[in-house]
This record gives sequence, structure tokens and C-alpha cells, in this order.
Amino acid sequence: MSEKSRAEVILEAIRIFIWPALVVLAVLWLGTDLKEILKSRTWKIGIIEVGDRVSNLGNTLQDELLMQKDYLDQILSNPADTDKVKEYATRAIESIENAQKGINKEIQNIKQAIPRRAAAEPVQEAPEKGTSEREPSTAKEWENLGFKYLLARDGQAAIDAFSQAEKIWPDYHNVSEIRRLLVQNRTSLEQTNSPKWKNVYEEVINQFSWGMPSEVRQQMQEYIAGK
Repeated sequence: MSEKSRAEVILEAIRIFIWPALVVLAVLWLGTDLKEILKSRTWKIGIIEVGDRVSNLGNTLQDELLMQKDYLDQILSNPADTDKVKEYATRAIESIENAQKGINKEIQNIKQAIPRRAAAEPVQEAPEKGTSEREPSTAKEWENLGFKYLLARDGQAAIDAFSQAEKIWPDYHNVSEIRRLLVQNRTSLEQTNSPKWKNVYEEVINQFSWGMPSEVRQQMQEYIAGK
């Protein structure tokens, strides 16, 4: 088999077998309730509206698809380089596996709200955003700050940021899992040059990267590779 056809086989397998399976699972899990969820923003799990959860799932999935497209483009651009084909195929598969886990987690949380439909409540308008210097106020903003501290290898600051994200939205992406991982390794991560940081980055990428910005993933991968 030529290197070109090997790359094409990998891409075709991903296109035919993996992403259609995710779509089918989403339909099976949510069924006819999906339309109602999208039309109504009055069902809630805690303080987070189901409509927000569906929107978040869609946005996160779109980001994941764009990142995986980049990996697949790299495969097509380097069909004769077996090392690069293997590297980017592995990254694409890892990303897909994390997406599968993330989709399952978020859909299950959405489903939990469906039987407990509450009386219609007025939707509160989101407060106007202030300057860029203001303190984060959403789970997404706290998560982004947590990743910033994670890349700076400031363990305690990262724990604090992911803790704030968890308080606002406990099952947002993998903020809870990342916070627990950092707490478990708090002592080992006190020094920025600790070799434990590499292990933590590897576990975050392999297990808890659902919703992670692509630039964060890239910087972690570069650190792991010693670049």
C-alpha cells in the first residue's frame, strides 16, 4: 500500500465510521426531545439552562471538528512521511475519543433535566460585559484562565481558576476532572520545573481535553515533546 493510500485509508475510516456514529448516538440519546430543547430555554439543571448546555455542546463540537480537520490536513499534506502520518492520525483519534466521552457526558446531563421540566420562567438577560480587566464571571472564562495558569505551570492559581469554573458549572467540559488532578498532584507541581508537569499535561490531553482550545493543546504537546 502506498503512503498516499495509507493516509487516505485513515481519513476514510474516520469519515465513514466515527463521526456518523456520534451523530447517531446523539439522536438516540435525545430523540424527539432535541427540538423542544432547542426551542425552549426554560428547562434548567441547577442554574444552567438546558438551551445553554445544547449551545455549548454544539460550539465545543464545532471547535473539536476544526481541530481534527487540521490534523487530517496535515496527514494529506505529508502522505510520504510515515512519522507525521502516524503522529497526526494518533492526535486525531485521541481527539475523537475525548469528543465521544465529552458528548456522552454532556448529553447525559441534558437528559437528566428533561423529566423535571419546570414551569416557564422568564429568561434573564445576560449582564453587559465590562472591560477586559474584570474578573471572569462565566465557567468558560474561568476555564480559559485555568488553562492560562496551567501553561504557566502555576499549580495553585490553576486550581483556584478551575475551582471557580466548577462552582458555576460543575460538569462544564472537564473543569472538575482537571481540578481534581491538580489537587492530587499539588505538592509535586509547586515547582515550575518539576518533571510532574509533563505527566499532568499528558493526562489532561489524553483524558480531559474535551473543549480545550487548540492553542492550549498545541503548547502542551510541545512541552511534552521537549520543544
